[in-house]
Amino acid sequence: YQFPTLIEDSQREEMWQKEADKSVYVGRRVQCESDIDIIAPAVFLLIQSMMAERQDVMVDVWKGGIKAVKITEDDDQIPIEALIEIADEKRAITAIDVVVRGPAYSEGECKKFVDELVFEVMKAKDERSPGTAVVTSLLSYTQISKHQQHPISYLQSEVEAARSKDGVVRTRKARGAMFDHVIKLLAVGNDHIILISSKTYSEICNLLDLTIEGGQAWTQVGELLGLDRAQLHKYWMSSRRSARRMMDDWRRCLDATTPRLIEALETIDRADIVDLLKDMIA
Repeated sequence: YQFPTLIEDSQREEMWQKEADKSVYVGRRVQCESDIDIIAPAVFLLIQSMMAERQDVMVDVWKGGIKAVKITEDDDQIPIEALIEIADEKRAITAIDVVVRGPAYSEGECKKFVDELVFEVMKAKDERSPGTAVVTSLLSYTQISKHQQHPISYLQSEVEAARSKDGVVRTRKARGAMFDHVIKLLAVGNDHIILISSKTYSEICNLLDLTIEGGQAWTQVGELLGLDRAQLHKYWMSSRRSARRMMDDWRRCLDATTPRLIEALETIDRADIVDLLKDMIA
């Protein structure tokens, strides 16, 4: 158990500095559902104790904060790290933030780790503050990747609405507008189509626009990817670059992965584009 009087004062600036080899950031906030509710102080102490007992991480704790570093088997491997901290500077705890960061292409691992840690926070809350109703929101990637304290957060409903629109969540702050890409907030895996280079992506779109036997490739691919015919017709009517518009919309989907696109292309025998994608992956 952690004794409050033995825990050091804030070490956030020392423990959580920007590092060039950490480019993936995922953040979640567990916050009180009501503005008049609070999370019992014993909850954070329990989280600190629970994290210290884990065998798969190295932990540093201070008042209001925890840093956890995933233990790796390979000394050359860049570790996944987490910061768990009380979200505000008020005396009463109304929210707890969980931020995980890692090297490039570690989205899947970071997402898994942040989900694990949110589960730990909820478990501690249920044990020490069972009467407090909480919700989980998504921390701004723009702000946590810049190590800004007290980042804003988005409700899941806001993110879902943005995902179905243009893939960008927007909000207004006192100093101006803020926006975040849904793909970054949700931390999709490293096989997501959005990670394809812009040059390769443009080449794929151009090839899909070519007319082949049986019709244009992009319409066939669109149907195989689950897009309805009415939407495909809309692309065809409104733009010469129909394939690009179709791909731009599809890549905002969470399941817009390279393997799924390859499967659709193989179905219509477009080996030229499949080879292009496989060469890129290799």
